[in-house]
Amino acid sequence: MNWTIIIIEIIVMTIAFTAVILIPLVKNPVWWIHDYPQDIQEEYFKTHERVPSKFFSKTVLIKKGQKCQGVYS
Repeated sequence: MNWTIIIIEIIVMTIAFTAVILIPLVKNPVWWIHDYPQDIQEEYFKTHERVPSKFFSKTVLIKKGQKCQGVYS
């Protein structure tokens, strides 16, 4: 077993996983607001512009559909 290769693979996978999480979050911080409980969403929208946040709202489904198409195309 080559420990150098294992450590390199761990570092690469950590960077890839971090990029998958952080890039969409930096591009649109409200992207995952619908994942939070309704009371937290309401507190957030008291100080920010309201965006559709229901899980099956048209905007959320379109964005998730575009994301899936980008992954599977």
